[in-house]
Amino acid sequence: MSNKGPPRERAPSKHSKIAKKGDMAAGSQLMQVTEEVLNDFKNSKGMWEDMLKQASKYHAALEALTDAARVFTQSFKQIETSTKHSSPDLGRAILQVAQAQEEIEENRAYMCQVLMNEFIQPAIKAIKNDRDNIMGWEKQYKAHCHRLETEVKKTEKLSKDIGKKNPSMLQETILQLTEKVQALSKARKDKLRELLIMDRGRHCFLLIHFTNFLKAQTKLHDDASVTLGSEIPLWAESAFQPQLLPPESEALIANPERTFFRVQDDGTVGGGGHDQGYEQGYDQGGYDEGGYDQQGGYDQGGYDQGYDQGGYDQGYDQGYDQQGYDQGEAVGGGGGGGGLVVGAHVQALYENIPGDPSELPFAAGEVIVLLEQVNEEWWRGQNQNGEQGILPTSYVTY
Repeated sequence: MSNKGPPRERAPSKHSKIAKKGDMAAGSQLMQVTEEVLNDFKNSKGMWEDMLKQASKYHAALEALTDAARVFTQSFKQIETSTKHSSPDLGRAILQVAQAQEEIEENRAYMCQVLMNEFIQPAIKAIKNDRDNIMGWEKQYKAHCHRLETEVKKTEKLSKDIGKKNPSMLQETILQLTEKVQALSKARKDKLRELLIMDRGRHCFLLIHFTNFLKAQTKLHDDASVTLGSEIPLWAESAFQPQLLPPESEALIANPERTFFRVQDDGTVGGGGHDQGYEQGYDQGGYDEGGYDQQGGYDQGGYDQGYDQGGYDQGYDQGYDQQGYDQGEAVGGGGGGGGLVVGAHVQALYENIPGDPSELPFAAGEVIVLLEQVNEEWWRGQNQNGEQGILPTSYVTY
């Protein structure tokens, strides 16, 4: 019968040693990846600050653009005052276009506020918070991993000592070491996940806030497009018809020209009547001194004879005596005003927009009562509103 010693503990297997080495290798890789992510996080601070700097410049440029556009729009609106004769329809379009531009600039001013309130200011706070958070995370990460690494090293040293002094306890010590290594590996994985989520979170924050700015901007543009979509083609159509005058301009062409006489304080028209005007005209720059007698014009062509026999002297004397101001009876001649009498009701052929306070305003087709003849081309009358003033006889008819 042979003598056997006490039972011996099984030595650590080859697979246990390989697992331990694998865990250590994986832990080293996790540490390397974590350091890369952490360094990228901290080194990107300059890029984020530069982005905010450029965003602030963008905001300032938008504000300056809005101010400049407002000044330009006011200047653009002034052009409308030069369209009253040839292009009143385009003048109205200019005012409408200017109003649309003003609305666009108001929207741009609102977008400046959105950019500042919804993006720039929140991003400034986020960068400061990220800096504080990453510093706190790094401090906690290093302290936690250092504690676990210390425990692993102690357990590893213990396993070596036990293996020499008490091989029976080596297996248990190896299991403890494995657990410590796995705990360290898990901690590193958890911390790496926290870091990645933190890094992703700040990019999500940035994208969300800028997307909100773009959404608000797009909505304003869409609203403007819907509002102006039907108007822009009409403005463009008017602008592409330079030879087509509007009705208001055509009316300027259709209405005959008229001579304007200002009513004096004494109730007379012009500078003293026909006699004075014609006498001054003929005396100062007329036919005698103008060279017609010297050149043989009027003397030879019968004008002197014509004037003497049936000319201006006789014609005007008879006209004023028989049909003139004193009697106020029917007056012949006067263009479209032939046969007008005091008290007659006449109808306006055209609208009359007074060029002087003494003129009578009336609309086309309005009935006017004649009160007094001023001269062959002008009468004093009363419109349907009871207003009185002078009017051209060429503007009325029976």
